[in-house]
This record gives sequence, C-alpha cells and structure tokens, in this order.
Amino acid sequence: MKVFLTKFHYQKKINLISVVLFILLCLPTLFYFIIICIRNFLYDINVIKSYKGKKSFIVSVGNITTGGTGKTPFVIKLANYFLDTKNEKTAVILRGYGGKLNNKNVNIVKNNGNIFFNANICGDEAFLIAKNTPNNCIVLTSKNRVNGINYAINVLGCKNIILDDCFQHRKVSPDLNLVLIDSKKLFGNGFVLPFGPLREAKFSIKKRASKIILVNKENDDYINTNNLINKLNKQYKKPVYECKMNFSKIYLLEDKEQLHDLKNIKNVYAFSAIASPKQFYKILKKYNLMGTKTYPDHYIYTQSDIDYMNKKAKLYNASILITTEKDAVKLDGFKSDLKIAILKMEPDFDIKDVVGY
Repeated sequence: MKVFLTKFHYQKKINLISVVLFILLCLPTLFYFIIICIRNFLYDINVIKSYKGKKSFIVSVGNITTGGTGKTPFVIKLANYFLDTKNEKTAVILRGYGGKLNNKNVNIVKNNGNIFFNANICGDEAFLIAKNTPNNCIVLTSKNRVNGINYAINVLGCKNIILDDCFQHRKVSPDLNLVLIDSKKLFGNGFVLPFGPLREAKFSIKKRASKIILVNKENDDYINTNNLINKLNKQYKKPVYECKMNFSKIYLLEDKEQLHDLKNIKNVYAFSAIASPKQFYKILKKYNLMGTKTYPDHYIYTQSDIDYMNKKAKLYNASILITTEKDAVKLDGFKSDLKIAILKMEPDFDIKDVVGY
C-alpha cells in the first residue's frame, strides 16, 4: 500500500484512480491541512514555544515531502565537515526509524568511537551514520529531539548538533534550517497527506527554511538544473544550492576495502528497502540490470529473503546481487551463494556556502 501511494503521489497524469482517491481522501486531506496549519500558526505566534539552543550550533536537515531525498548521506557529509573544520564535539540526533530501541528515551548509538547496537536494533539510518563518521562523532536516537539536544550538550559536551529529518519538528528552532528537495519529484501532485506527498504546505519553506538544497540524483544537464534553481529562488526567496548524488563506487559486502571498477560489474540483480528506489535502479541499468526486488522502507532482512533473491537472480542469469549502503548494514551474518555488492552514494555540494563558514 505504501509503495502504491508513493507512486500515486508523484504520477503526472490524472486517471480514474486519481479521481476515486480524491473523492475518498479529500476530507482527510483537508482535515490534515487544517490541523498542520493551526499547529504551525501557534508556533509562529509563540503560543507554543520552540527550544533555542544557547550553548551549541544546531542544524536541521529535513524535507517537506514523504519519501527519500538523500538526507542520510547529506547528514554524514555535514558531520564529517563539522568535525574536520571545527574540531568540536558533534552529535547527530535522529528518531531511529526501523529500530527496536525505545525512542522515548535518549539512546546512545555511538560514543568515543564505539557503536553499541547493530542496524536492526538502532535503525539502518542511525547505524549507517555511526559507521561513516569519525570516532569523535556522537550518534543519538530519540523521538524527543529537545531531550536529545539537552543530553548531547549538558552530558556529552557537544558544541554542534545535527538533527536528521527535523523540518516538521517545531519544538526545536535551529540556527540553520536546511530543506532538501528532489529535483525530479519536487512536490509531487502538490497536495498534503494523504492525497499528496506533502507533510505540510509549501509556503512553510518561505517561512522557516534557511536554505534550499536541490538534490540532483540523476545529474541532469546544467541548463535544466540552473533554471530550476532560479525558479525556486524566486518563488521562496531563499538561497538554493545544488547537491549532486554521485554513485561513485561499488564494493563487496564481505570485503569493504576492495573497490571495483564500475565497468567490470555486469548482469546484476538489485534489491533495496529504501523510500525512493527508482533512481537506484535507473543507475544500475548500465550494468545490465536483470531484475529487481523492492521491500518496504526500513525492512529488516532475513536469511529466507537472501535465499529468495539468490534463486531469482540465478533464474534471470544474474552474476551478482547489488544493493544500497543503507540496506547493506542489515546484511551481516547472512549467507549468499552470489556475491553481494554495494553501490556507494556520495553527495557533492558547496558545503562551505551551505554551512556559512
């Protein structure tokens, strides 16, 4: 159902299904829109107070639509930049979707270079961030970001806080509020949930965003991207930066130091459990993509899933299984007849201009 709604939210043509769903979902959509607007209005006039950090620099990385926009690799690059340039304790705080920890508490996923949980326990995104940041980066999960911030500052002595997926979390007023927008999907059909993909109305970008990050996963030509940047800049009166997602390396699951020339990878069977797998599969077409298997976002794999994909891959004459880094962190300990490769995604953007120093 989730996969169907995602496709529906971003389809460009109106059909009979669209009309039927609009009739069924118009009232829930209107109700959701009114509730979100009232909530935001109460925050805007300070009837409901937002937390403002006084002892730290807080950056929020979020989006305005459902589905993936590349937040996790973006957050990883930000964390590495803060630690390299400021040499101050930095914490990444996220909710921990897909994990089994009680996110009503503040959970320490990583501290002093030690990662205390696997991906199935703390969540794939939290583990991926912990794994790809320096030893002095702290990773916390908590539903209550204010509690997480206070713990990071007062107990762990952090000077910089990066909040993952926090644009709608109005309890916190960050120093830098970054909104990521997918250059292909943009705002889908333009409606809020459940009829559309918007978590809140688009005018929230103009009110609260510090800067807009246009995420270009397919590296479209310069002219089209530049036109879109100018359009968003005029519409929302905010600085707009392009972030290219480069699929740069392929490595094997069992040998993480071994990098492979992309030209040597052929006849692949791809699988993923991410919010927006379309771009991932599209990239793999040039490696002779034989078949795909898509699971729900944050899905926890089992040995039977690996066995199933091996069987399917062999049926399609594929020579190797391939997946994303977010999926790979949940595959340790499984046996596979075919080798499992990971496609690495790296964000490329002007980080100094985005951060401001």
